[in-house]
Amino acid sequence: MNQFPNQQDGFPTPPPAPAPEQGKGLAIASLILGCIGLVFSWLMGFAGLPALIGLILAIVAKKKGFSGGLGTAGLIVSIVAIVLNLIIFIACSALILYEMSYWM
Repeated sequence: MNQFPNQQDGFPTPPPAPAPEQGKGLAIASLILGCIGLVFSWLMGFAGLPALIGLILAIVAKKKGFSGGLGTAGLIVSIVAIVLNLIIFIACSALILYEMSYWM
């Protein structure tokens, strides 16, 4: 009886399955959080937190060696969400200050 069943009839054993890429889950999470931050950017300040966490996760995924497009997309979407959130915050703050100075 053969101890290795895959080596019957002279066939070689198949190579082992490739290991999953490091950081793929982090890249997916960064993309999701970046999209959440982008969609809810009209909520001043609240959308900045998911986008910031998405940015951090994208950077960690890149440092772990994940070279897929998900990490890059998560990085870009998170940066766009943070910039958009800052623009909306500055515009709303300027509008509030303008209105306050008008009534004084």
